[in-house]
Amino acid sequence: QFLGGGSLPSGRLAYQVGDEPRTLSELHANNVGVDAIRAQDPDALIIMNFGNGETESERDLMLEHYASSMDGDILSYDQYGFHYSSYLHMERTRAVALMYGKPYWRYLNSYADGGKPQNWPESTDMRWDALRGLLYGYTGHTWFLYQTSKPHNLITPFFNETGSWQSGQRDAFHTVSQLNRELAILGKTVTQLTSTDVRFSPEVELYSPKGTTPWSKGAGGDPYITAVAPQGLYSWEFQDTLIGFFEDDAGEIYVMLQNPTHDSAEWPIMVEDSCDFQIRFDFAGAPSSLNPNQVQVLDHKTGKVVTRALTNLGGNQRSLDVLLDAGDVIFFKYDTGQPFVGQ
Repeated sequence: QFLGGGSLPSGRLAYQVGDEPRTLSELHANNVGVDAIRAQDPDALIIMNFGNGETESERDLMLEHYASSMDGDILSYDQYGFHYSSYLHMERTRAVALMYGKPYWRYLNSYADGGKPQNWPESTDMRWDALRGLLYGYTGHTWFLYQTSKPHNLITPFFNETGSWQSGQRDAFHTVSQLNRELAILGKTVTQLTSTDVRFSPEVELYSPKGTTPWSKGAGGDPYITAVAPQGLYSWEFQDTLIGFFEDDAGEIYVMLQNPTHDSAEWPIMVEDSCDFQIRFDFAGAPSSLNPNQVQVLDHKTGKVVTRALTNLGGNQRSLDVLLDAGDVIFFKYDTGQPFVGQ
């Protein structure tokens, strides 16, 4: 009715035009809708959501065409896997959005297909999925799906019964409620930053996910980190490391480290749920305004910015030693006297 000339919808927040176009021709057809909405609602927030595409090259062409040539605001993406292949989609969408200066959002996996509850994500899968999005700089997060009508061949993990708002809540409802609070806390800062780099260091180089680059000194423009590694592993254990870098408008550097282990992770990840990580620093040449003995950490459970002491390794060498549960993160900036933006 709206596109046919009816009245504007009341209380609208945004319009998502189409969903998961698979070819450029399908994207061009969606562009008709984008232009029609913009003509009748010039200030609308317009979202386009992309999936896999017919091929990787077709997907990349669609992302770039939308970002460079269509009158949409948000570049959104969904890819519901829990395996190494999902990192390529995360990075490609991030790279295109940053190239063209568009915010980038995503859908998160919270459904079972074909009425098979065993396909539901576990709590560690949900934590890994949600928080790695922030680490990559995504600023909008939608759980798919919250609730749906029964004719769809999908079921929600949040309620005992799909299609009933009166149904009792499952454990996943409380898991995601907690994650939403953490996303909101971290998002106050991440939405004010620019993602400068993401690095994935696999325990076994042979299994390095496509689209990822291992950490190396200077990643993200950070001048102080000299090593990032898991600690205390047995010879038969394998542990990957995911680290993201950000910068605020004042040039302050922020770092987010994640334990990317989760229940549905691919082999060869074989560690327990939690793991110790160590980040080493060399503060030689740091300005006098930087305190080399501590960092500022945003506690995503409480919303408080706290100081965390670094271990003195001698001279200008320091280390941050942290225990992270599966999928969890630590988010910090150097203590330069400047505030933790957004907090």
